[in-house]
Amino acid sequence: MSKTTDTSPGAESGDISNMKDIEGIGDRGNACGLDDTGGIGGRGNACGLDDNGGVGGRGNACGLDGCGDEADLAAFLRERQQIYSFLATVYREEVSLRYLELLRDELPVVEGLLGTYVVTLAGKDAEALECERKELAAEYARLLLAMSAHPVPPFESVYTSDKRLLMQEAWQQVVSEYAQAGFVKDEGFKLPEDHIALELEFMAMLVGRSIEALESNDPESIGHALGRQQGFLDRHLANWVGSFAKDLKDAAHTLFYQGVAELTVELINEDQGLCLNDCHTQA
Repeated sequence: MSKTTDTSPGAESGDISNMKDIEGIGDRGNACGLDDTGGIGGRGNACGLDDNGGVGGRGNACGLDGCGDEADLAAFLRERQQIYSFLATVYREEVSLRYLELLRDELPVVEGLLGTYVVTLAGKDAEALECERKELAAEYARLLLAMSAHPVPPFESVYTSDKRLLMQEAWQQVVSEYAQAGFVKDEGFKLPEDHIALELEFMAMLVGRSIEALESNDPESIGHALGRQQGFLDRHLANWVGSFAKDLKDAAHTLFYQGVAELTVELINEDQGLCLNDCHTQA
């Protein structure tokens, strides 16, 4: 696993992914959101947000109008990978000043509360952006690092176990699924494997496998990768992220984290209706 120049929220440069793919995909789709082209998921701008508005406007339940052809499917998968990578990064660590500067300078077109937040950055000078960074860092610590009386625990086990405890059955299942898929958590990431950042990163990596299989014209691998994405979504993310995102949105004071929560639940809800295997069959 290699270091990359990281323009994602949590680092100025030289960041390392939280996960390793030991089945040959490498760092594509990791939580850094960077492949060797320097863009999140290989497309979009340096902010990691596409100019097409993110989750919205993706056509039917497949995300494709009439499922389209191989090129349509590849473009759709890259968009999904991009959004999963972006969300994994902002849940993994606090937003950096460099990232806020990129948002201000590039002003990507994003829908919803996150889009409203991006617009507020226009015209802010360095001092104002540093104040913004500190506010977001405090919010991240308060909500996601349990540095308050009422945090929002970003762990599947807390939301799916009767006693709302860490490292319960869901955690064991996630560890097993990562191992079966050939993924290993980076030793530098000390939090449990059912942290939302890792689950979203895992999805981004699986989407990366689908893209590489599609580019290699390997139908069997494409179907396997798409099926594994749908399975992980159904068994894990769909079971708890809706409740987590609602709690985060309700507890957040900043438009940024309200928007992140909104985008998260929109992505998961939309992906629950995917018919990716059907789309591939028809492509």
